[in-house]
Amino acid sequence: MHKQIYFTIAAVFAAQSAVMLVPPSNAAEPAPAKNVRPQKPEYSITDLGEIPAVAGDLCPSINNQGHVSFWTKDDDGQMHAVLWSGGQTTTLPKLAGYLGSVCRSINDNDDVAGWTTTSRNMVDSSATVHPVLFRKGVAIDLGTLGGQDAQANFVSNAGDVVGVSLLGDRKTRHAFLWQNGKMKDLGALPDGSFSAAYSINEAGDVVGVADKGGQNHAVKWHNGVIQDLGTIEKQPRSFATSINKSGVIVGFGETDDGVHALKFGKTDIDDLGVLGGDPSNARAINDAGTIVGMSGFNGHDLHAFIYRSGAMTDLNLLIPADTTWRLREADDINNRGEIICIGNHRHEPLHCLLLTPL
Repeated sequence: MHKQIYFTIAAVFAAQSAVMLVPPSNAAEPAPAKNVRPQKPEYSITDLGEIPAVAGDLCPSINNQGHVSFWTKDDDGQMHAVLWSGGQTTTLPKLAGYLGSVCRSINDNDDVAGWTTTSRNMVDSSATVHPVLFRKGVAIDLGTLGGQDAQANFVSNAGDVVGVSLLGDRKTRHAFLWQNGKMKDLGALPDGSFSAAYSINEAGDVVGVADKGGQNHAVKWHNGVIQDLGTIEKQPRSFATSINKSGVIVGFGETDDGVHALKFGKTDIDDLGVLGGDPSNARAINDAGTIVGMSGFNGHDLHAFIYRSGAMTDLNLLIPADTTWRLREADDINNRGEIICIGNHRHEPLHCLLLTPL
Protein backbone atom coordinates (compact mmCIF):
# COMPACT_ATOMS: atom_id res chain seq x y z
CA MET A 1 0.00 0.00 0.00
CA HIS A 2 0.93 3.64 -0.27
CA LYS A 3 3.41 3.86 2.54
CA GLN A 4 2.24 7.26 3.78
CA ILE A 5 -1.35 6.11 4.27
CA TYR A 6 -1.49 2.56 5.50
CA PHE A 7 -0.94 1.84 9.17
CA THR A 8 0.44 -1.27 10.81
CA ILE A 9 0.43 -1.79 14.57
CA ALA A 10 4.04 -0.66 14.71
CA ALA A 11 3.34 2.53 12.77
CA VAL A 12 0.30 3.42 14.85
CA PHE A 13 2.29 3.01 18.04
CA ALA A 14 5.39 4.93 16.99
CA ALA A 15 7.10 6.15 20.14
CA GLN A 16 6.07 9.71 20.88
CA SER A 17 5.00 11.71 23.94
CA ALA A 18 1.77 10.78 25.74
CA VAL A 19 -1.15 13.09 26.60
CA MET A 20 -4.61 11.95 27.79
CA LEU A 21 -7.79 13.86 26.95
CA VAL A 22 -10.40 11.54 28.50
CA PRO A 23 -8.97 9.34 31.28
CA PRO A 24 -10.85 6.02 31.33
CA SER A 25 -11.31 3.90 34.42
CA ASN A 26 -9.04 0.92 35.05
CA ALA A 27 -9.15 -1.79 32.43
CA ALA A 28 -10.83 -5.06 33.25
CA GLU A 29 -8.50 -8.01 33.71
CA PRO A 30 -8.30 -10.09 30.52
CA ALA A 31 -10.02 -13.48 30.62
CA PRO A 32 -7.80 -16.52 29.99
CA ALA A 33 -7.71 -17.84 26.45
CA LYS A 34 -9.46 -21.14 25.75
CA ASN A 35 -6.95 -23.41 24.02
CA VAL A 36 -8.72 -26.76 24.26
CA ARG A 37 -10.02 -28.42 21.08
CA PRO A 38 -13.69 -29.46 21.35
CA GLN A 39 -14.74 -32.99 20.41
CA LYS A 40 -16.36 -31.79 17.19
CA PRO A 41 -15.30 -28.93 14.88
CA GLU A 42 -17.47 -25.84 14.92
CA TYR A 43 -16.65 -24.54 11.43
CA SER A 44 -16.11 -25.80 7.91
CA ILE A 45 -13.57 -24.08 5.63
CA THR A 46 -14.08 -22.83 2.08
CA ASP A 47 -11.00 -21.73 0.15
CA LEU A 48 -11.83 -18.58 -1.84
CA GLY A 49 -8.41 -18.36 -3.47
CA GLU A 50 -4.98 -16.83 -3.03
CA ILE A 51 -4.80 -13.36 -1.45
CA PRO A 52 -1.52 -11.50 -2.01
CA ALA A 53 0.13 -9.91 1.01
CA VAL A 54 0.02 -6.12 0.75
CA ALA A 55 -0.20 -4.29 4.10
CA GLY A 56 -0.87 -5.21 7.71
CA ASP A 57 -4.13 -3.26 8.07
CA LEU A 58 -5.66 -4.29 4.74
CA CYS A 59 -8.23 -7.03 5.22
CA PRO A 60 -11.03 -8.89 3.40
CA SER A 61 -14.66 -8.37 4.43
CA ILE A 62 -17.93 -10.35 4.52
CA ASN A 63 -21.55 -9.14 4.46
CA ASN A 64 -24.67 -10.67 6.01
CA GLN A 65 -25.42 -12.64 2.82
CA GLY A 66 -22.05 -14.35 3.05
CA HIS A 67 -20.58 -12.45 0.09
CA VAL A 68 -16.90 -11.60 0.41
CA SER A 69 -14.69 -8.82 -0.93
CA PHE A 70 -10.94 -9.31 -1.18
CA TRP A 71 -8.19 -8.86 -3.79
CA THR A 72 -6.08 -11.03 -6.05
CA LYS A 73 -3.62 -10.80 -8.95
CA ASP A 74 -4.38 -11.29 -12.63
CA ASP A 75 -2.16 -13.18 -15.08
CA ASP A 76 -0.03 -10.04 -15.56
CA GLY A 77 0.60 -9.70 -11.83
CA GLN A 78 -1.69 -6.67 -11.41
CA MET A 79 -3.70 -6.42 -8.18
CA HIS A 80 -7.51 -6.22 -8.48
CA ALA A 81 -10.42 -6.03 -6.06
CA VAL A 82 -12.82 -8.97 -6.39
CA LEU A 83 -16.24 -10.03 -5.13
CA TRP A 84 -16.94 -13.67 -4.18
CA SER A 85 -20.57 -14.76 -4.18
CA GLY A 86 -22.17 -18.20 -4.47
CA GLY A 87 -18.91 -19.88 -5.40
CA GLN A 88 -18.10 -17.37 -8.16
CA THR A 89 -15.35 -14.74 -8.04
CA THR A 90 -15.91 -11.56 -10.06
CA THR A 91 -13.22 -8.97 -10.75
CA LEU A 92 -14.53 -5.51 -9.90
CA PRO A 93 -14.37 -2.81 -12.61
CA LYS A 94 -11.42 -0.51 -13.17
CA LEU A 95 -11.57 3.21 -12.56
CA ALA A 96 -10.53 5.07 -15.72
CA GLY A 97 -6.87 6.03 -15.60
CA TYR A 98 -6.03 3.69 -12.71
CA LEU A 99 -4.37 0.28 -12.72
CA GLY A 100 -4.42 -1.70 -9.48
CA SER A 101 -7.17 -1.84 -6.85
CA VAL A 102 -7.84 -3.39 -3.45
CA CYS A 103 -10.90 -3.41 -1.19
CA ARG A 104 -11.56 -3.31 2.53
CA SER A 105 -15.33 -3.42 3.10
CA ILE A 106 -18.55 -4.82 1.64
CA ASN A 107 -22.10 -3.93 2.69
CA ASP A 108 -25.32 -5.92 2.41
CA ASN A 109 -26.06 -4.39 -1.02
CA ASP A 110 -22.73 -5.69 -2.37
CA ASP A 111 -21.28 -2.18 -2.47
CA VAL A 112 -17.52 -2.55 -2.01
CA ALA A 113 -15.20 0.18 -0.71
CA GLY A 114 -11.47 0.31 -1.27
CA TRP A 115 -8.89 2.24 -3.23
CA THR A 116 -7.11 2.27 -6.56
CA THR A 117 -3.73 3.47 -7.78
CA THR A 118 -2.18 4.81 -10.98
CA SER A 119 0.86 2.56 -10.50
CA ARG A 120 1.36 -1.14 -11.13
CA ASN A 121 3.14 -1.17 -7.78
CA MET A 122 0.61 -0.96 -4.93
CA VAL A 123 3.25 0.56 -2.61
CA ASP A 124 4.47 3.24 -5.02
CA SER A 125 4.59 6.39 -2.88
CA SER A 126 4.67 8.64 -5.96
CA ALA A 127 1.41 7.26 -7.39
CA THR A 128 -2.02 8.85 -7.16
CA VAL A 129 -4.26 6.78 -4.87
CA HIS A 130 -8.02 7.46 -4.76
CA PRO A 131 -10.82 5.93 -2.72
CA VAL A 132 -13.30 4.00 -4.82
CA LEU A 133 -16.79 2.61 -4.31
CA PHE A 134 -17.71 -0.35 -6.53
CA ARG A 135 -21.49 -0.27 -7.00
CA LYS A 136 -23.60 -2.25 -9.46
CA GLY A 137 -20.80 -2.77 -11.95
CA VAL A 138 -19.48 0.79 -11.77
CA ALA A 139 -16.36 2.12 -10.06
CA ILE A 140 -17.07 5.52 -8.44
CA ASP A 141 -14.13 7.84 -7.68
CA LEU A 142 -14.85 9.38 -4.25
CA GLY A 143 -12.18 12.05 -4.63
CA THR A 144 -10.01 13.43 -1.83
CA LEU A 145 -9.93 16.27 0.68
CA GLY A 146 -7.56 18.15 -1.61
CA GLY A 147 -4.48 15.94 -1.54
CA GLN A 148 -3.05 13.41 -3.96
CA ASP A 149 -4.26 10.30 -2.19
CA ALA A 150 -6.93 8.82 0.04
CA GLN A 151 -8.35 5.41 0.95
CA ALA A 152 -11.87 4.18 1.70
CA ASN A 153 -11.99 1.83 4.68
CA PHE A 154 -15.67 1.03 5.26
CA VAL A 155 -19.08 1.30 3.59
CA SER A 156 -22.32 1.11 5.59
CA ASN A 157 -25.59 -0.39 4.38
CA ALA A 158 -26.79 3.17 3.78
CA GLY A 159 -23.91 3.63 1.34
CA ASP A 160 -21.93 6.02 3.55
CA VAL A 161 -18.17 5.60 3.23
CA VAL A 162 -15.43 6.49 5.72
CA GLY A 163 -11.67 6.58 5.32
CA VAL A 164 -8.65 8.86 5.38
CA SER A 165 -7.39 11.49 2.95
CA LEU A 166 -4.40 13.73 2.44
CA LEU A 167 -5.31 17.40 2.68
CA GLY A 168 -4.33 20.13 0.25
CA ASP A 169 -1.25 21.01 2.29
CA ARG A 170 0.23 17.66 1.15
CA LYS A 171 1.29 16.68 4.67
CA THR A 172 -1.83 16.41 6.88
CA ARG A 173 -4.26 13.48 6.83
CA HIS A 174 -7.83 13.60 8.12
CA ALA A 175 -10.69 11.15 8.44
CA PHE A 176 -13.52 11.65 5.96
CA LEU A 177 -17.19 10.76 5.60
CA TRP A 178 -18.47 10.40 2.03
CA GLN A 179 -22.24 10.80 2.01
CA ASN A 180 -24.73 11.67 -0.75
CA GLY A 181 -21.91 12.13 -3.22
CA LYS A 182 -19.91 14.58 -1.09
CA MET A 183 -16.80 14.11 1.03
CA LYS A 184 -16.73 15.76 4.46
CA ASP A 185 -13.61 16.37 6.54
CA LEU A 186 -14.24 14.89 10.02
CA GLY A 187 -11.37 16.85 11.51
CA ALA A 188 -9.03 15.90 14.35
CA LEU A 189 -8.76 16.29 18.13
CA PRO A 190 -8.37 19.89 19.39
CA ASP A 191 -4.58 19.95 19.61
CA GLY A 192 -3.91 17.14 17.12
CA SER A 193 -3.48 17.11 13.36
CA PHE A 194 -3.98 13.51 12.18
CA SER A 195 -7.10 11.32 12.06
CA ALA A 196 -8.38 8.26 10.17
CA ALA A 197 -11.81 6.57 10.13
CA TYR A 198 -12.15 2.78 9.98
CA SER A 199 -15.79 1.89 10.58
CA ILE A 200 -19.31 3.35 10.70
CA ASN A 201 -22.50 1.78 12.06
CA GLU A 202 -26.09 2.21 10.92
CA ALA A 203 -26.63 5.04 13.42
CA GLY A 204 -23.89 7.00 11.69
CA ASP A 205 -21.32 6.75 14.50
CA VAL A 206 -17.79 6.62 13.09
CA VAL A 207 -14.70 5.18 14.81
CA GLY A 208 -11.01 5.33 14.12
CA VAL A 209 -7.88 7.00 15.43
CA ALA A 210 -6.60 10.54 15.96
CA ASP A 211 -3.49 11.99 17.51
CA LYS A 212 -3.43 13.90 20.78
CA GLY A 213 -0.14 15.59 21.56
CA GLY A 214 1.68 13.21 19.24
CA GLN A 215 0.04 10.01 20.54
CA ASN A 216 -2.64 8.03 18.69
CA HIS A 217 -5.93 7.53 20.53
CA ALA A 218 -9.06 5.59 19.61
CA VAL A 219 -11.83 8.07 18.75
CA LYS A 220 -15.52 8.19 17.87
CA TRP A 221 -17.41 10.79 15.86
CA HIS A 222 -21.06 11.23 16.92
CA ASN A 223 -23.10 13.70 14.85
CA GLY A 224 -19.81 14.96 13.49
CA VAL A 225 -18.31 15.70 16.92
CA ILE A 226 -15.08 13.87 17.78
CA GLN A 227 -14.67 12.13 21.15
CA ASP A 228 -11.42 10.73 22.54
CA LEU A 229 -12.07 7.19 23.79
CA GLY A 230 -8.89 7.31 25.80
CA THR A 231 -6.41 4.55 26.54
CA ILE A 232 -5.87 1.98 29.24
CA GLU A 233 -4.78 3.88 32.34
CA LYS A 234 -1.19 5.16 32.20
CA GLN A 235 -0.73 3.83 28.65
CA PRO A 236 -0.16 6.19 25.73
CA ARG A 237 -1.90 4.73 22.69
CA SER A 238 -5.06 3.02 21.44
CA PHE A 239 -6.84 2.36 18.14
CA ALA A 240 -10.51 1.67 17.20
CA THR A 241 -11.21 -0.68 14.29
CA SER A 242 -14.91 -1.61 14.37
CA ILE A 243 -18.29 -0.60 15.81
CA ASN A 244 -21.49 -2.64 15.81
CA LYS A 245 -25.18 -1.70 15.69
CA SER A 246 -25.34 -1.27 19.48
CA GLY A 247 -22.35 1.05 19.49
CA VAL A 248 -19.85 -1.43 20.99
CA ILE A 249 -16.34 -0.55 19.79
CA VAL A 250 -13.28 -2.79 19.50
CA GLY A 251 -9.68 -2.28 18.52
CA PHE A 252 -6.31 -2.57 20.18
CA GLY A 253 -3.95 -0.60 22.38
CA GLU A 254 -1.03 -0.65 24.73
CA THR A 255 -1.37 -2.39 28.09
CA ASP A 256 1.04 -3.26 30.90
CA ASP A 257 1.83 -6.47 28.99
CA GLY A 258 2.14 -5.09 25.46
CA VAL A 259 -0.32 -4.43 22.62
CA HIS A 260 -3.66 -6.19 23.27
CA ALA A 261 -7.10 -6.39 21.69
CA LEU A 262 -9.50 -4.01 23.45
CA LYS A 263 -13.23 -3.41 23.84
CA PHE A 264 -14.26 0.17 24.62
CA GLY A 265 -17.16 0.72 27.01
CA LYS A 266 -18.85 3.95 28.03
CA THR A 267 -16.60 4.41 31.05
CA ASP A 268 -13.95 1.71 30.84
CA ILE A 269 -11.80 -0.32 28.47
CA ASP A 270 -11.67 -4.13 28.57
CA ASP A 271 -8.37 -5.87 27.85
CA LEU A 272 -9.31 -8.97 25.83
CA GLY A 273 -5.92 -10.57 26.38
CA VAL A 274 -3.88 -12.75 24.01
CA LEU A 275 -3.75 -16.38 22.89
CA GLY A 276 -0.13 -16.97 23.74
CA GLY A 277 1.73 -13.72 23.46
CA ASP A 278 1.78 -10.11 22.39
CA PRO A 279 0.36 -8.55 20.21
CA SER A 280 -3.36 -9.07 19.70
CA ASN A 281 -5.79 -7.01 17.64
CA ALA A 282 -9.61 -7.07 17.51
CA ARG A 283 -10.52 -6.64 13.84
CA ALA A 284 -14.33 -6.78 13.88
CA ILE A 285 -17.45 -7.20 16.00
CA ASN A 286 -20.90 -8.32 14.83
CA ASP A 287 -24.26 -7.19 16.20
CA ALA A 288 -24.36 -10.13 18.66
CA GLY A 289 -21.12 -8.88 20.20
CA THR A 290 -18.86 -11.67 18.91
CA ILE A 291 -15.35 -10.39 18.22
CA VAL A 292 -12.70 -11.74 15.86
CA GLY A 293 -9.09 -10.81 15.29
CA MET A 294 -5.55 -12.09 15.56
CA SER A 295 -3.06 -12.71 18.35
CA GLY A 296 0.50 -13.75 18.93
CA PHE A 297 0.62 -17.49 19.58
CA ASN A 298 4.09 -18.87 20.23
CA GLY A 299 6.45 -15.93 20.04
CA HIS A 300 6.58 -15.56 16.25
CA ASP A 301 3.29 -16.81 14.72
CA LEU A 302 -0.07 -15.03 14.61
CA HIS A 303 -3.29 -17.05 15.01
CA ALA A 304 -6.88 -16.05 14.31
CA PHE A 305 -9.13 -15.79 17.36
CA ILE A 306 -12.80 -15.54 18.26
CA TYR A 307 -13.83 -13.79 21.50
CA ARG A 308 -17.19 -14.77 23.00
CA SER A 309 -18.63 -15.49 26.44
CA GLY A 310 -15.76 -13.57 27.99
CA ALA A 311 -12.94 -15.70 26.59
CA MET A 312 -10.58 -15.68 23.60
CA THR A 313 -10.35 -18.95 21.64
CA ASP A 314 -7.89 -19.93 18.91
CA LEU A 315 -9.97 -20.50 15.76
CA ASN A 316 -7.49 -23.16 14.66
CA LEU A 317 -8.97 -25.36 17.40
CA LEU A 318 -12.50 -24.99 16.03
CA ILE A 319 -11.86 -26.26 12.49
CA PRO A 320 -11.46 -29.96 11.53
CA ALA A 321 -8.46 -31.43 13.34
CA ASP A 322 -7.13 -33.11 10.19
CA THR A 323 -6.92 -29.90 8.15
CA THR A 324 -3.53 -28.50 7.22
CA TRP A 325 -4.83 -24.94 7.05
CA ARG A 326 -3.40 -22.53 9.62
CA LEU A 327 -5.59 -19.51 10.28
CA ARG A 328 -3.32 -16.47 10.69
CA GLU A 329 -5.95 -13.77 11.20
CA ALA A 330 -9.73 -13.40 11.41
CA ASP A 331 -10.74 -10.16 9.71
CA ASP A 332 -14.52 -9.98 9.73
CA ILE A 333 -17.64 -11.72 11.06
CA ASN A 334 -21.23 -11.30 9.92
CA ASN A 335 -24.48 -11.66 11.85
CA ARG A 336 -24.83 -15.30 10.74
CA GLY A 337 -21.53 -16.06 12.48
CA GLU A 338 -19.60 -16.64 9.25
CA ILE A 339 -15.98 -15.53 9.58
CA ILE A 340 -13.53 -14.45 6.91
CA CYS A 341 -9.90 -15.36 7.62
CA ILE A 342 -6.49 -15.28 6.03
CA GLY A 343 -4.46 -18.47 6.32
CA ASN A 344 -2.18 -20.85 4.51
CA HIS A 345 -0.67 -24.28 4.35
CA ARG A 346 2.87 -24.54 5.68
CA HIS A 347 5.37 -22.73 3.39
CA GLU A 348 2.61 -21.84 0.89
CA PRO A 349 0.96 -18.52 -0.12
CA LEU A 350 -1.82 -16.91 1.88
CA HIS A 351 -5.44 -17.65 0.96
CA CYS A 352 -8.77 -16.02 1.76
CA LEU A 353 -10.79 -18.54 3.79
CA LEU A 354 -14.48 -18.58 4.70
CA LEU A 355 -15.43 -20.26 7.99
CA THR A 356 -19.05 -21.41 8.10
CA PRO A 357 -20.65 -22.55 11.40
CA LEU A 358 -21.56 -26.24 11.31
